[in-house]
Amino acid sequence: LFAHSDTRTLFDEIVLIAPDGRVVATDPPQQSPVPVNLADRDFFRQALASGEAVTSAPLLARTSGRPVVRLAVPVKDGSGRSIAVLAAGIDLLKPKVLGHIADAHIGSTGYYAIATRGDHPVYVIHPDRRRVLQPAPPVLIVDPTEAWDTDVVTRKLVRGPGWELRAVLPAEEAFAPLHHARQRLLLQMLLLALASGVLAWFGSDALLRPLGRLLAAMRTLRASPGAAMKLDLHGSDEQGELAREFDALMRELHERQAESAAAVDASPLGLFRTDREGRMTYVNEAYLRMHGLAREDAATGWLTLLREDLRAKAWANWQRTVQSAEPLQVLQRVRRADATEAVLSVRTAPIIVDGRVVGHAGTLSDITERALAERAQRTLTVIFDATTDYVVQADRRGRITYMNPASRRHNGLAPDAPVGHLSYADLNPPEMLERYRREIVPTALAQGVWVGETIALDLSGQRTVCSHMLIAHRDKRGRLEHFSAIMRDISVEKAAAQALARNEQTLRSLADTMPAIVAVIDRQQRYRFVNASFERWYQVSRDTIAGRAVRDVIGEPEYRYSEPYIERVLAGEDAVYDKAFHERDSRRHLEVHYTPLRAADGSVDGYVVVAHDITARKEEEQRLRELTRVDPLTGLLNRNGFDEHLRECADRAQADEELLALLYIDLDHFK
Repeated sequence: LFAHSDTRTLFDEIVLIAPDGRVVATDPPQQSPVPVNLADRDFFRQALASGEAVTSAPLLARTSGRPVVRLAVPVKDGSGRSIAVLAAGIDLLKPKVLGHIADAHIGSTGYYAIATRGDHPVYVIHPDRRRVLQPAPPVLIVDPTEAWDTDVVTRKLVRGPGWELRAVLPAEEAFAPLHHARQRLLLQMLLLALASGVLAWFGSDALLRPLGRLLAAMRTLRASPGAAMKLDLHGSDEQGELAREFDALMRELHERQAESAAAVDASPLGLFRTDREGRMTYVNEAYLRMHGLAREDAATGWLTLLREDLRAKAWANWQRTVQSAEPLQVLQRVRRADATEAVLSVRTAPIIVDGRVVGHAGTLSDITERALAERAQRTLTVIFDATTDYVVQADRRGRITYMNPASRRHNGLAPDAPVGHLSYADLNPPEMLERYRREIVPTALAQGVWVGETIALDLSGQRTVCSHMLIAHRDKRGRLEHFSAIMRDISVEKAAAQALARNEQTLRSLADTMPAIVAVIDRQQRYRFVNASFERWYQVSRDTIAGRAVRDVIGEPEYRYSEPYIERVLAGEDAVYDKAFHERDSRRHLEVHYTPLRAADGSVDGYVVVAHDITARKEEEQRLRELTRVDPLTGLLNRNGFDEHLRECADRAQADEELLALLYIDLDHFK
């Protein structure tokens, strides 16, 4: 049917649809990776249910995604039962059937369009293909004399699908003759008015031109004081005399302004002037530099440097200030556009004219570095006063200039006692003074700082072991200014470290005298310590063991055997197991104990391995076991041995799925 029908010239696509909505065939043929089902389409369901031809509403094709109209007819068998639906599609964007309507014209710019009817009409055909399936505005009945910007539209009902054909003539073309007539009338009136105005202007300009030039120059100078003036200074009448006097006055004013501007721009202070509303009417370069602002942002740009939640309140306070007759002095913290912060000192004074405040003038100074230095000084003072370390400062000759409270308490000095009479020689024993001369001071001068251990001497002669830092301070030119020393009493820590070393050596000696194999292993399964028995058993030096992994030392087979027990001990459990070792023609046994090694907080930090050689015990156990299984006279298995062997054979036969035979022989007169 598809191949021999003449429908291809009228329709873009023909589809045969089964009653369940499945697409059986298409013309032209299409290969879709996903089966297409149209059971949800209204035109298919209406044609199948009514048994009559149906025209669909405009829709987007599921296969191509283009706007189409479907014409559907039921396919019936001999008994009149609908067995399929034949649907033909018209692509609304192609010039077929309906598409030719969109290409027809009315006049020069008029056109035809087809739209659906109802509450929400859409375009079926439109010259602008982008408006197809888009909402179509309703056709309104308007009075042409009152709606010259409304298109002239007439419409006709299209039977069958219930659409309407619209003929549209744009308002621009429909009312063009009336527009042209009105424009000609307005143009004639405008030309008449212009001619009258030009004649009047030429007459008055000839009379007022000299005064006009002088007035323009005054206005220009008022708006832009630095602008060049063009005045007629050669006239012999009153206007020429007035122009010459005005020119002399402006020259003198420019000179004074230039002098003032040079002085203001050279000032390191930021200078500004405000009007009565608080806006900056003048700022110098220092003001802009301190705020990080461009000149065009000078009027209220300083507000943008404050936190957003503070701007409204700051602006209200500023307006009250510039409208009052009281001066102002305040510190302002701002964040510039480059994210740097600054602390600015602001001073203002009122500008009073005829007894009325018209604004404020003021100065601005950047005190950021001074504020930071003062804050740092306060912070250091608090730290030095609170620390338990000894902080001492001395000049280049070693005379003491400062001691913090901790150092004063250590030396038995009152908090307000003078220290100028003391020197480094009073606070150090003779051997340390020699070390200062040979090592400490030269290193601090060369590198800026020296760190190490020293012995300090208090004013009572008591010696103290200290962790010592000596700092050499230099000025901007690199010259030595003074020394600072920070010392901490480490006498207790030193004694504790020595005691810990003795205890560690004692424990190491005890472990080496034990016959058992002892090893300490961390959580990453690396050796921390092994004793002498471990060295003898594995034939390695303990110096080569520390830090090595367990797997590398004991070998892969033994590690795999002990790995389950290692996991248990790292989980916090004790573990014990026996392990047999073969050495040439002998067999040795070890009993291995794993014990968790816990940190101060209770977590498992590793484990301790203690292994005992139980070869002799194992051999005795084996001998006793044999006595219970073998007859001592004949060397044959006794009843217990026979039962045990029989169970082993039965288990092995069951595991191998084999048969087991038992032969019973009765021997007469045999005990």
